[in-house]
Amino acid sequence: MKFARGQIDVLSYLTVFAVIAALSQLLFLALAPTPKNAPLDMHAQARTVTTLRLGATNAIFNTLAYGAFFWAISHGDAVRATVFLELWASVFLVLTMIYRRGEPGGFDHHQGLPTTLIFLAVGICGIVLISSAKVAAVTGANPGVSPLDTSLTALFSGVAAPVLMATSFMFGTRNARTIAKNFLLVCQLPPEPHPDETPTEAAQRKQINFVAGIYHGLFLRVWATIIMLCVTGLAWALFDWRPQLGTADFVFFAGICLCALISSTGSTLANIANNLSSSSNLNMIWAFAPFLGILFLRAFGYADSTPSEVFFGAILILAANFMLTTKTPHSIAFRFAILAMCVLAYVVLFVPPMREENAVQYVALPLGVFGILAAFFIDRVARGDYGSDPKTEPAAMFSQNVFTLWILGLGSVVTMTLFRETNVMSGDMTIVILGVAVVYMCVLPIERFMSPLTRTEDDGELVHHLIRVGLSAMFLLALFVLLLLAFVEADSAL
Repeated sequence: MKFARGQIDVLSYLTVFAVIAALSQLLFLALAPTPKNAPLDMHAQARTVTTLRLGATNAIFNTLAYGAFFWAISHGDAVRATVFLELWASVFLVLTMIYRRGEPGGFDHHQGLPTTLIFLAVGICGIVLISSAKVAAVTGANPGVSPLDTSLTALFSGVAAPVLMATSFMFGTRNARTIAKNFLLVCQLPPEPHPDETPTEAAQRKQINFVAGIYHGLFLRVWATIIMLCVTGLAWALFDWRPQLGTADFVFFAGICLCALISSTGSTLANIANNLSSSSNLNMIWAFAPFLGILFLRAFGYADSTPSEVFFGAILILAANFMLTTKTPHSIAFRFAILAMCVLAYVVLFVPPMREENAVQYVALPLGVFGILAAFFIDRVARGDYGSDPKTEPAAMFSQNVFTLWILGLGSVVTMTLFRETNVMSGDMTIVILGVAVVYMCVLPIERFMSPLTRTEDDGELVHHLIRVGLSAMFLLALFVLLLLAFVEADSAL
């Protein structure tokens, strides 16, 4: 955040950052374990024309990304620039969907392509919502630039940073996998694991991918250092550039070193994780960085508010992460319920009621009838699934039953939502809880009618079911905790 206060120029910081990061990568490589049974010349296979070219390309885009990021900080809103940068993971996922279809490191559609597209859009909406939230922050601007020019420059730089960073990571992960293939070749291991692979071979493969991930970061930082030294040298000789430091105290330089070490360590862990994983789905976790970034900025005094939009954006990001990263197959009813959770949370947080009137007395009876009807309906469909006789209920009768179910359930939730009391936290939370349950119970009979159930007595399958239930419960609990925090922030802002 020293950039927001004009304590150091962008070029000086990038140079120091690159040097410290490169030294840290050399240390990581020295401490990394050597794969078992690896030949002595294995590390020499990391330096080929292809890997050096990919490393240089990676470094160019990475340096441009950090340059755009720090320029946005020094010419605009520090919080928004920080949050914008973290959009790179979403851009990276889109790039892997387009350019790595069916390849290692591509995106796996665990829940199907339609669900991927829907919840990826939900996650991106969450990140954009957090990015656009009105968070009061420390800002800094160049006094020689007009406010309009400053705003446009900061906006352009902030938008360019995640695109450049995602492109950099595309080249970097490609380089890591290329290095890993070279190592596997000299260790006489196949490029991809096979079912008959021994535990020793599997462990050796993991160690090779681990070391290759570190080489990815090493090539990036060394090339970035070379680039920055050349740029600063040319700027010094041709444009009379000189470092601009507002202070020279020990704490300031220690902060620069710490920032470089933290960033280098974090990127190294990301490089290793992506090289060990066969898909890019795990990068969805990075979408939480904007949310965590704002929380840390507030904790350290760089932002003095956390509006409810930030917590709602975190709800959307969490929903997208859970649906796209878990390999557990989710039912259609569950997917609709999570979407309903997001929609209803948005309505009760940001959409005012049509009339300030308590509608509980209007929906108690319809919801009671809905519960009885849904219980009998779902039970009948489930019994038909488990039985040996085929379903004999006419399609017209089934559709009429579904229509009645939806009228009672969804009609009650819509009525309660449109005619709710204003700024009543307990009522808003009740609407969301009831709405999610109603949507789930409305969709479940249709899903069960279209896809019959199969009974299993396998103990191992039962354990998997219990694990899935536990993960789903933790996920839903986290969603409601975030929603409660959003209500609290909205209430305190009144």
